[in-house]
Amino acid sequence: MSSRRDSAVPLPVSLRGQPYVARAGLELGITPARLRAADLEHIFHGVIVPRGWGKDVTSLAQAYATKMSLSHCFSHSTAAVLLGLRLPLGLRERCELHVTTKPSQRAPRGRYIRGHTGTPDTFMLGNLRVTTPLATLRQLGSMMSLDDLVIVADGLLSRKAPRVTVTELIAAVDGWHGQRGFRQLQAALVFVRERTDSARETMLRLLIVRAGMPEPMINVPIRSRAGRVVAHADLAYPEYNLVLEYDGDQHRTNRAQYYIDIDRLERITREGWRVIRINLKHMASPTVLAALIREALADAAHRGR
Repeated sequence: MSSRRDSAVPLPVSLRGQPYVARAGLELGITPARLRAADLEHIFHGVIVPRGWGKDVTSLAQAYATKMSLSHCFSHSTAAVLLGLRLPLGLRERCELHVTTKPSQRAPRGRYIRGHTGTPDTFMLGNLRVTTPLATLRQLGSMMSLDDLVIVADGLLSRKAPRVTVTELIAAVDGWHGQRGFRQLQAALVFVRERTDSARETMLRLLIVRAGMPEPMINVPIRSRAGRVVAHADLAYPEYNLVLEYDGDQHRTNRAQYYIDIDRLERITREGWRVIRINLKHMASPTVLAALIREALADAAHRGR
């Protein structure tokens, strides 16, 4: 039985504030009683962390990694979180780890663990073995809705930090024929586009298309009369000089970004473009959104742009 007296015994510096396997502690001379002390927690079988260790995906993965064998890897939505892919909030905050091992072994199991078997492509992300972005996308094909898959795939082709090329993505999906999630991924591929900057941008584009409106172009360069690029528009109809700008929550929570966007929009309007600012209220009502865009397009056409 542990006690406060046990907690008062200092741990070796190499083990303080981080996860470790109990065996490593014993080898360093820590007594079993000290390993059961109130300031420590056995988060997985044989794995010890400081009391209060986080239960988010990254913290759980760092702890579980101390006991993983070389044949194990983090996969599915766990890999997606660790890779920083664009995921729905529910998957990002889920307190569970997807761990895959080779088919000849039993799938891992235990508290917080969802085990799988397979032979996905993997690589080392720091000290964590994870499935590659494309292998992760394949696994997500059987876990996510079509729209969420489009968001993830758009992120893989993002403007600022692309993970793969369009050619690589198409070839990968074609190669998954017959596997779980293939049909959903194949359907999602129709809507995937390059050079997006955010999940909300993808969601807005999908809403516009499904409302029967023309698909806007993505990250359109806005040029001055001298031909210099003065800004980029998230979504735009260049033939109508019309820009669609999503007003996200960062305008409320990040004042620096807010001022950057204000300056960017000012440069866009100065060059003769009209800007329609889209917010969550519009996103919640596709009919209203479509009417707003339709009216703006008609007005631009009437004015001759």
